[in-house]
Amino acid sequence: MRRAAFTLLVCFLCCLTAYPQTPSTITEQQVIDILNSMDRAARRKNIAGMIAPLADDVKIRVTLTTSRSDQSKILSFTKEEYAYQAKMAFKVLYRTETFLNLRFKYALERKNVRVKFYDEGKTALVTSELYERFSAPKVVVHAVSSESSYLILRDGKLLFTSIETSTRVDF
Repeated sequence: MRRAAFTLLVCFLCCLTAYPQTPSTITEQQVIDILNSMDRAARRKNIAGMIAPLADDVKIRVTLTTSRSDQSKILSFTKEEYAYQAKMAFKVLYRTETFLNLRFKYALERKNVRVKFYDEGKTALVTSELYERFSAPKVVVHAVSSESSYLILRDGKLLFTSIETSTRVDF
């Protein structure tokens, strides 16, 4: 009888450990994967994919400078505002392409990704550089950004809570 109870207990414990556990710390590979998924979504103009890893309370701050002016403009967005602005930008590009019968090309490359962990691996600070290029016949726009982001584990999901970007746009 004791042997059967012991065997049943061992089987029960094995079953518990067979189910995947919620990760308790962030790994560098998870961070890289989430950055890659956001970059793929941006290339495809997939707004849902771009905002999926953003926390509902994310704070996004963009400092924008153009080659034609030394003055900077600071823009702040919530998750909803960011999604709306991206949607409007994609609409403008689509309408311009349709109206002028042009095809815009978009390229995005992320370089120099560095990840630092805090709070026993529950928070990550990610810094990277983004190189973007928008082109159409006779028009090329380059943007270079330096980005710092904080990610946390919240309810088993890896989410961005803060994104700060400094971008220089050259026409």
